[in-house]
Amino acid sequence: MDTAHGTTAEFAGFYRTHTARLVAFLLVRGADPGVAARLAQDAMAAARDWTAVDAAAPEPRGGPAPGRDRAGESRAWTHRVALAGLERSAAADPAGVAGSAPPTGGPLAPGAREAAAHGGWKTLTDRLAGLEPRRRRVIALTADGCAPGEIGYELLLPTGKVHRTLRSVARLLGEPTEDALTARLTAALDELVAVLDGVLDLEAGLAELGRRGDAGPYGADFARAFPGAWGLDPRLPVPPWAAPAPPAPVAAPGPGRGPEAPLRAYAAELAELVGRDGAHRAAVRGHLPVAELAAVRLGALFAFHADRFRKDAEASWYRDSGVDFPAVDARAFADALTRDVTRAGAAFDAVSGPGAAAPRRAGGLASWLSHDEPGSIEVSYGGIELAVALAEFRAGALAGALRTLSPSGAPDDGALYRALELAELPVRLSIGRLRNLEADLSLAESTLPEGYYVDMTRDFAADDALNRELIHGVDAIERTLADGAPDDRGAPAGQGG
Repeated sequence: MDTAHGTTAEFAGFYRTHTARLVAFLLVRGADPGVAARLAQDAMAAARDWTAVDAAAPEPRGGPAPGRDRAGESRAWTHRVALAGLERSAAADPAGVAGSAPPTGGPLAPGAREAAAHGGWKTLTDRLAGLEPRRRRVIALTADGCAPGEIGYELLLPTGKVHRTLRSVARLLGEPTEDALTARLTAALDELVAVLDGVLDLEAGLAELGRRGDAGPYGADFARAFPGAWGLDPRLPVPPWAAPAPPAPVAAPGPGRGPEAPLRAYAAELAELVGRDGAHRAAVRGHLPVAELAAVRLGALFAFHADRFRKDAEASWYRDSGVDFPAVDARAFADALTRDVTRAGAAFDAVSGPGAAAPRRAGGLASWLSHDEPGSIEVSYGGIELAVALAEFRAGALAGALRTLSPSGAPDDGALYRALELAELPVRLSIGRLRNLEADLSLAESTLPEGYYVDMTRDFAADDALNRELIHGVDAIERTLADGAPDDRGAPAGQGG
């Protein structure tokens, strides 16, 4: 089958199947029907590009990951992009998101606005309207079929907090259990999807995407939501602004700040240099190692998630820890992490080097959880092996960025080169710490009593700080090189626990 034709047909089927649910998902989150339709249409434009790039990309070394669910990846990616666009649009202009936006754009047809207030979901709207955004996000993801462990991954929340949120909403709605609440929410969303399926003009929406072509495919809401230099590059497995990320380190570096935050310090210096000089900004951006920096960010993000998993899994063995991380939540968390790591491995095979093992290690961790508890020795092995592979992924991406920069002669690349060198050393040292931890685990299994706290000698704080610096250092560079004056835009509202 012709690849281009096959990709086009695949996307058209995906659009017809998922657009109504995506609009409904955004409505549940609190968007105005007109905004929900436009954001869904823009997210689908991004998904079209993403699908085409994914189809054209070579398989990673060793062949495709076993059990890879491309349709599931596309669905999760599209919903994440749309939700991030809504969050950032809401932060920029709350009235424009939940207010009286005109019912135009994409598949929104006459009657869709009224349909949004129809059926079982309407009976819940007034009682849920006063909830804070975090609870609304948990409700929307629950209604969309996400398990608590996956919600914890998507929103960077401890799964215990997700369960507490669901229990409090269940009490508010008079439901006896979390399961009863979940059934009510999913049934109400399904009913809303069915109503929207009858009023959305999906063929008109597809035709509009065809008219957009490759020139400016995203609307005003997405332009406002993703203003950066590469915020929606379809080559990226997770758009930087849409990925769940931890809060930035408290102390933001100023120009000349020390090596503890080299990438953010570079971004601060660059902001002073480029100012409003669009030509200088474009010149720097033209020589930027975009794919390598995106891989650095994602490798650090996945390592942050893997460490969260390790800490919660270990602590769940101790009754007085206050951590509630049952096996079912751990499996959902690991499955979501595997989905993203697998996509990253395919996209960044050229820069990952030894880190190419990361998708296999992530799949191994999820596999162990199919028959082991989160705190078992086997799952500990799986988690540490994944952490090592992700550390190698980060190191390989940094090395790739350094190789790309060294011969370029680009403006200011000497300063970026020095910043990347300073960032690479702690990443290399972290690999040694993790290798030592693997040895400690072997010792624990062979000589120490069950329940030994495997990570007791690990400096989680140092690794946490390293990952945050890499994530937010790349973000700061991206914001600095965005069109327009540098500003202090942060992550989408609600990102982080």
